[in-house]
Amino acid sequence: DKNAVIKSIGAFAFFNPENLTGSYTFDLSRHVDKSIAKRLLAAAQNEGIWRSDPLRGLNWRNATLNGDPLLRSTLSNLDDYIFPESGHLKLDYVTVIPALLRKTPAVEGPR
Repeated sequence: DKNAVIKSIGAFAFFNPENLTGSYTFDLSRHVDKSIAKRLLAAAQNEGIWRSDPLRGLNWRNATLNGDPLLRSTLSNLDDYIFPESGHLKLDYVTVIPALLRKTPAVEGPR
């Protein structure tokens, strides 16, 4: 059953490493979910726009942990972020890499 497979692989079912922009929900007690969350953290660190201007280019938006918003001070310094052992992390990831530098388009519309 399709839903059982999606449930068993968690966030990995919708993860596209070529286009990270999207909404994510992670159960941090699940290894697969935490691994993808860590990949999004690494991607945000690599994009690094927030280092020069912390008010611009935050990759993690609308981020909550167990329903509580993550502080802007946390989001503007992701180098220091440590994932808890468990909990539910929700966030919208927005890449700040210009479309011309990406390998694939963000969205391919109808023709």
